[in-house]
Amino acid sequence: MTLGLIGTFIRDRIVMLDGSEVGSIGGLYHSLANAAFLAPDSIKLLPVARVGEDFWSDIQSMLSDLPGIDGRGLIKVPQPNTQVTLIYKSQNRRDEISSQPMQPLQLEEVRPLRHADAILVNMITGEDISLTALQWLAESTPALLYFDFHTMALARDLSGQRMFRKPPDWRDWLRVVDFVQMNQEEARLLADLESEYDFEGFRRFMQEVLHRLDCKGMNITLGENGVLAGLRSENGHIEIRQIPVPEPIEPVDVIGCGDAFSAAFLIHFLQFKDFFKAAAFGNRIASLNTTFKGSISREKFNQFVRPYANFEA
Repeated sequence: MTLGLIGTFIRDRIVMLDGSEVGSIGGLYHSLANAAFLAPDSIKLLPVARVGEDFWSDIQSMLSDLPGIDGRGLIKVPQPNTQVTLIYKSQNRRDEISSQPMQPLQLEEVRPLRHADAILVNMITGEDISLTALQWLAESTPALLYFDFHTMALARDLSGQRMFRKPPDWRDWLRVVDFVQMNQEEARLLADLESEYDFEGFRRFMQEVLHRLDCKGMNITLGENGVLAGLRSENGHIEIRQIPVPEPIEPVDVIGCGDAFSAAFLIHFLQFKDFFKAAAFGNRIASLNTTFKGSISREKFNQFVRPYANFEA
């Protein structure tokens, strides 16, 4: 089986609450690395992304430590790679300042994914792929499309500061995909809710998305409250479950946990085809990813994730 991944690799500068700084590779790397460490040998990973020539050697070095990666979909471009500064304001809140995003992937550049079994589209910058290219993937490939809404909910001003916005065409993107993921702030924005803790409002919004936009499944990640997972069956019945975190964890760094969720969800779903068990597994892996600082590595995975992952769940 082949899992394709679309997004953008990011050079992250993270300023923690105590003022200390951590430099790491972020963006699509979070999803790709978690998928690589979790996947059995039967699942191969095919990332498709633009990479700035100033970041190319760093990416090649990092990916060389990941198993099961086919790097033929990576595209070296002359422009500087996107860089992001993340400044924590609280354990779960941060400011984000981004340099110029990479150009969106076009139809010709996503053709390597035409035989994939599933594709994770992670909107790291909000401009990672064109809608035309995503529509082509939906129409021309057998792949299950999993869409992480992510930074599509963030505008970018002239200084690079990110701020929440509701994109006018958000429904057009969701109509194309099979499963969609967003966090509670993104869901609150799209659903026009006052509070990001309006769980009943999230349920109504999920019903609307699954009923009217033809999505088959939806995950709204809720931080310490777990995940709200919804699935529409072939007969149109919609089932929604709130899945709690396995056990309380004091978070150290929440950056990348949503990316870990989507990667773990798909690795589990490709093997067992059970939506709610995959959501529970993604929930567990995302929670474990908050227990260390910076990007995951083989050493961090073996120390902080593998002993507690419960792969059979």
